[in-house]
Amino acid sequence: MRTHSAQTASHSPAEEQAVGMAQNVDILVTVPATEQLLQFLLCPLCSNRMVQPITFCEKGHNICSNCKDTMDKCPTCGSQFSGIRNIRLEIISQWSNFTCANVALGCPVMRPIELMADHLASCAYRKATCPLNKVMDIVCHWEGPLKDLIFHCSESHQKYFAEGESFMSSSLEDAVNMIHYCDEVFICHKRFKDGKLYCAVEKVGISQALYTASFILNTVSGSERIVFTHTVRNISGNLNYLLEYGKFLKLNDKLVKRFISDGKLALQVMIWRANVKK
Repeated sequence: MRTHSAQTASHSPAEEQAVGMAQNVDILVTVPATEQLLQFLLCPLCSNRMVQPITFCEKGHNICSNCKDTMDKCPTCGSQFSGIRNIRLEIISQWSNFTCANVALGCPVMRPIELMADHLASCAYRKATCPLNKVMDIVCHWEGPLKDLIFHCSESHQKYFAEGESFMSSSLEDAVNMIHYCDEVFICHKRFKDGKLYCAVEKVGISQALYTASFILNTVSGSERIVFTHTVRNISGNLNYLLEYGKFLKLNDKLVKRFISDGKLALQVMIWRANVKK
């Protein structure tokens, strides 16, 4: 009578089966590792994970939708495409864990394909550049993983770097400040142009959390107060457009003068996570 064994062996599946046959014993063959299985989900043309819908050629080879649109025939055998979808492979792809595209940079995260886009948007290992480069004639060519951005800013741009949820911006000249708050990096822009004051806060984008920013101006006597609050958006790279057309603080010079005392502007900037009561 044949017996069953669940002992773990350090042999390949084929070797395990051969040993079992020789000993008249069933060997529970180890299922190939997930990474091996995922090789079947790679497109034969671009070598990336196949983008749905995944379709067959007339001889049964698969190709992703992105590459199919650029090909007249199957890149594997030269046959015509059938247009028939490989539903089972799409289901496997949908529920299989994929390594992050930044795995080579150290990211250990694995997610189902439908959740990967959300992860990539805030992956701490994705490449980042210094947000101060080309802002107010600042030149900084730093590039690195997003997780190292805060350290870079605190070490290389101490003049512009501030900690905490609130800071005073009293200068009557154009200014830029980098704020570290809740493990996020924010850029506060202040510009005087054509007799108007423009202020805006952007988030570099370390996470997908939502934040709001408030600009608070008070007169010395406390008789007048202006509070302007807006939702913080991810950094756009187009500061002029942001300040001219974005929904941010804009004040004319006559109004600004009411909040200047001893050559300083009584402007406070506050940042906090959305839906968090202060």
